Amino acid sequence: MNNKLFSLSNTINWVATLHKNQVRKGTDIPYAAHVYGVASLLMIHGINDEKIINAALLHDTVEDSDATLEDIKLKFGETVSGYVNCLSEDKSKTWEERKMYSINHINEMPNAAKWVKLADKVNSLEMMYSEINSKGINWDKFNRGYIYQKWYYSRFFQEIKKDGVLLNSSLFEYGLNLLEQVFETNLGSKATYKKCLEKTMEIDLDSVDEEIVFIVLKWKEIAQKTKEHECNWPVKYAGIEFRYKNVWYKLYPSDISATSELFECLEHEIVEDLVSFGAEDVFYTGMLD
Repeated sequence: MNNKLFSLSNTINWVATLHKNQVRKGTDIPYAAHVYGVASLLMIHGINDEKIINAALLHDTVEDSDATLEDIKLKFGETVSGYVNCLSEDKSKTWEERKMYSINHINEMPNAAKWVKLADKVNSLEMMYSEINSKGINWDKFNRGYIYQKWYYSRFFQEIKKDGVLLNSSLFEYGLNLLEQVFETNLGSKATYKKCLEKTMEIDLDSVDEEIVFIVLKWKEIAQKTKEHECNWPVKYAGIEFRYKNVWYKLYPSDISATSELFECLEHEIVEDLVSFGAEDVFYTGMLD
């Protein structure tokens, strides 16, 4: 008997009972189909390690069932429970906090857990693509709507591509293609020097794409938060210039005082968001008083 297949069969049976009566959002498809799909994607793309496949099958159990990490540790060992722990979100946090944490820490995960996380996102994109091409998709069924889903999935791929092994994998290539199909987007690019030679366009929130509205509102939220904090040093000018759909834009604080924290957020949040939305030649700068 193939002990590996027997072991996975036992995992599948247990997972099926844990996710019993659960369905994928807005459908009547059993939720277990998702975790089976994640595991299948990994095996199709050459990831056959038993512990990784078990972690793929179990990755949502702590979040969405009565199973605990201790249960998983007793059944599958410390390594698998460690992977599942990395893959589990803290549901006491807001959606934005959970997703931002996931993006910021994805490359701190063990490689095995990163493979599962990538397959998880790819399988969700497969479901979205299937819905779009059948009856259409109701974005309101998610905890956050279309623009937030586009932001999260694009930022996820923007971040995980920093891992050269995953970047060059067939699974990443397949997932990136799905991302482009589902959200009609391509990842953009940064500039190491100021490339904007044309007249930049002032941002009118009533006439720009919702991706730009998302960025501007996030900019203002961050700026307001950092304004309330004491800073080690002030920044006189901190801004971003970028090209989106062949139009140059500039984003500078006007009546909001720029701070050191705001300058730091430009690179780690706003710039990455713009690139993930497909903006080109994204350039940011700051000057000390």
